[in-house]
Amino acid sequence: MAIIKSVVKAVNVLNAISNNNNKLSDISRETKISKPTLHRLLQTLKQTGLIQQDLIRKEYYLGSLLFKFTSDSLSVHQHLIYKSYSKMDDLRHSTGETVSLDIKVGMEKIKLQQLLGTHNILFVGVPPYYEYLWSGSMGKSLLAQLPDDELEAILDYIELKPLTPRTITDKRQFRREIEKVRERGYATGYGETDLSIAGISASIHNYCVPASLSLIGPFERLTTHMIDFADELVKKANEISEDILNDKKTR
Repeated sequence: MAIIKSVVKAVNVLNAISNNNNKLSDISRETKISKPTLHRLLQTLKQTGLIQQDLIRKEYYLGSLLFKFTSDSLSVHQHLIYKSYSKMDDLRHSTGETVSLDIKVGMEKIKLQQLLGTHNILFVGVPPYYEYLWSGSMGKSLLAQLPDDELEAILDYIELKPLTPRTITDKRQFRREIEKVRERGYATGYGETDLSIAGISASIHNYCVPASLSLIGPFERLTTHMIDFADELVKKANEISEDILNDKKTR
């Protein structure tokens, strides 16, 4: 049976990226493909959606198309989902709101897991759910984890599109929002991606990419209770962060 060498090379590249070889030099060393050939192959994979590139760090990651192909919720991140599930379940029962687990991969925000709350009226999304990196409380929480130079580079690159009249489109104001998130430990969003939805998010640390834990619900109801839920949300996010760190210590 004839083997198509270019397909084999593409598979090897995808496998290398999935094993956290994200820079061109690392992928080249792992696959033994010359850099000029690899660069052309990477550009082709980018165009198909099989990989994506963080234009700031010049690193490559598995793309949205591959995530859509998976039969479960992004199996590559199942360990984080496993560590987070019980805390998410506690939150949805104690608050009644929908709980979301999101990560930053490249220049995208990806919803790994979502547990529906117990109220009759809920926010419902379909994991894996892709949104603008900067949008909503989740986006602020994810971006707040980045070093200042990387955050500035991303803000210089992206356009803050007005998704609703409440969307923050002024970059100076957005930077001030990020500083608030860092100071108080959680981010809030009031109808910035959808006028009917509010959210509150806390950062999950010690993971390989920025991650966040969020409560999402109808604007009027969640806005009323948002501050009441903040401490519990931050506590659960910190517990997940500690679990991840402990796992690293035992390896």
